[in-house]
Amino acid sequence: MIYTLTQDGFRARVDSRGAQLVSLTDPNGTEYIWQRKAPYWEECAPVLFPVVGRCRDGIITVDDNDYPIAEIHGFALGMEFELTEQTESSLCFRLTDSPVTHEKYPYPFTLGVKHTLTEGRLKTEFSVQNSGHTDIQFGIGGHPGISCPLIDGETFEDYVLDFGVPFTLDSICVSPEGEIQPQKTKRILEQEQALSLDRELFAGDALIFENPPFDSLILKSKKSGRGIRFSFENFTTFAMWTEAPPAQAPFLCLEPWNSMGRRSGEGTELSQKAGVITLPAGEEFRCGYQIQPIV
Repeated sequence: MIYTLTQDGFRARVDSRGAQLVSLTDPNGTEYIWQRKAPYWEECAPVLFPVVGRCRDGIITVDDNDYPIAEIHGFALGMEFELTEQTESSLCFRLTDSPVTHEKYPYPFTLGVKHTLTEGRLKTEFSVQNSGHTDIQFGIGGHPGISCPLIDGETFEDYVLDFGVPFTLDSICVSPEGEIQPQKTKRILEQEQALSLDRELFAGDALIFENPPFDSLILKSKKSGRGIRFSFENFTTFAMWTEAPPAQAPFLCLEPWNSMGRRSGEGTELSQKAGVITLPAGEEFRCGYQIQPIV
């Protein structure tokens, strides 16, 4: 079911399937979220849980038992969430473990997703509660696809990512088979503040930045100045992705992650995955991100 928030001409729409944001428009009617049009990516802004990325051999291993997670980025994006609270400015959703989730992930959990629209800004907050009696491990992340270009007559290459201050930035390389290779990196920025978008940047899959030196950025057009401010909190990795050339996919995904896909040297053990969260019994983990349109 689709739920809607409106505020001062801004509108956000959220699908209870996956609790994902499926639309964010400004008073001019500009759509900031990718609308999953053929032949490109079929999601909008999925919630990544309990893994991020691809699992080796399509399984995770917990306590010497194997569990199938064939889905990229986990099963939450395809599940129906319960709406637990709705106000004029916010929507709260919940997914709780069940016999269905235990087939893929053995732990007890409550996954909360809250979307809040205030002052022309959309905030998405994640919470994970350990409702069991022992530690649990999981990955969690965001994956909002931002429309790029935003305006007719502009191109993907008209846009720039502005980080606010200059620094050097290296991306972890990804093999042709989709394996993350932390021992190999490529230089993306060298004491520069802004990165001009070029589809060739994504010829080798996503750009992945472990322990990034930034927690906010601006994606904007060099022509019109339109775009978004994006910020994130309590994540260890940040990735950017669009479909590789020669595809002309009109979106850029901005992805804050805790944990990541299969890395060279890793097996299938969930507890051994890089960046995985370990949460003690009875405790809660929180993280989130914000999207603010530049009108």
